[in-house]
Amino acid sequence: MMIRLLFLCIAFIFSVNQIAVAQRVSIVLEGSMFGLKNIETDKFVVKPKYSSSKKLASAYILTDKKGKKGAWDEAGKQIVKTKYDEIYPISDALNYKFLVNQSGKWGILGLKNKVVVPVKYQIKAEAIASLVRNAKDELIIDSLHPIAINQNGKFGLSDGAGSILLPFKYDYMCVYLPREAYNKSEYAAFDLRILTQQGNSWNVVDGKSRVVWSSAGGEVLRVDDSYIFLLTGDVIAAFEIGTGAPISYVANKQNSGYIFQKNGKYALMSGNLLLLTEFSYDSLSYIVNDGEKGVLLAAKEKDKFFILNEYAVKLDIEGYDEVAKICASDLKSPIMVRRGKLWAMMGINGQLITEFNFQDFLCNGKRKIVAVNRLGVKENIGYDGIILSK
Repeated sequence: MMIRLLFLCIAFIFSVNQIAVAQRVSIVLEGSMFGLKNIETDKFVVKPKYSSSKKLASAYILTDKKGKKGAWDEAGKQIVKTKYDEIYPISDALNYKFLVNQSGKWGILGLKNKVVVPVKYQIKAEAIASLVRNAKDELIIDSLHPIAINQNGKFGLSDGAGSILLPFKYDYMCVYLPREAYNKSEYAAFDLRILTQQGNSWNVVDGKSRVVWSSAGGEVLRVDDSYIFLLTGDVIAAFEIGTGAPISYVANKQNSGYIFQKNGKYALMSGNLLLLTEFSYDSLSYIVNDGEKGVLLAAKEKDKFFILNEYAVKLDIEGYDEVAKICASDLKSPIMVRRGKLWAMMGINGQLITEFNFQDFLCNGKRKIVAVNRLGVKENIGYDGIILSK
């Protein structure tokens, strides 16, 4: 079965050094068109002939009727020509730069349209989407932050200043920040991680060019800010980004997700390997896994069991003392949950269908359950919780 390669490259928001120009203009809508007007004189410095506008950091992005974008500074002076499909600001210790896209090719411009990185490279669409999403519609990166770019089908690494840091020889490249660096007040270049692929060889290098993880085979399914997921044959393995330490793959259930174990604790990941919970559960197992009826898991945390849906949401925050599947071989069999000494029946949708009325129970086959009620009387109960006979 073909497994689609999926990467998530994470962006980093650094402090922005503003263009050293006092704000003297503002965006004005006249009719259905946008322009820039001087705040003090109330006169247009950019005529209202643009179909859309956006204020990004210390720049104004205006889009003309043909969909082409340009950039103006806060004095109303044009600093990027109106000919690009996308424009995002890049912070710099000395100047202000822009990452621009023209007909699918990316480059970096300085002020006054100075070319810093020629507009001829390709950048993976998912990397740009992640950068923009994480920066709230702005791409704000430091000039030292490297950018993976593609030239003639091979990836290389460039910084915001235009230097080529790694040659164009890689089949794939992704730059991201590992989760352990999130809590730092400031990020440095050595905090970054760079994933590279050459043929069947995969490597993760830190900002000091040290290899922190490598694999000579297999298919990388996903990379996020904490883990790399690698498929070798039918086995999925996961490794921590920072240390390269493996975490154990436990179960793969069709129509749902994956269970992984790390240091004796369990976590749930979605079918596309997104971490849905922390590694906080003492046990984690599927009790309902029906593509049509739903998915439920039993998770033990400290001394309580919780029922989770396929999105890892707890259906009852109070929890239970014990959880059991009545007829284990029957996918449609209800679940029994215990609080104190008494049991209740739960449907496969996660909703209780009886009160906590039973001392004991057993599977009687033919979609029936024999349960002992509070008074010690045996009752035959259907899967819908209705008492059939005593």
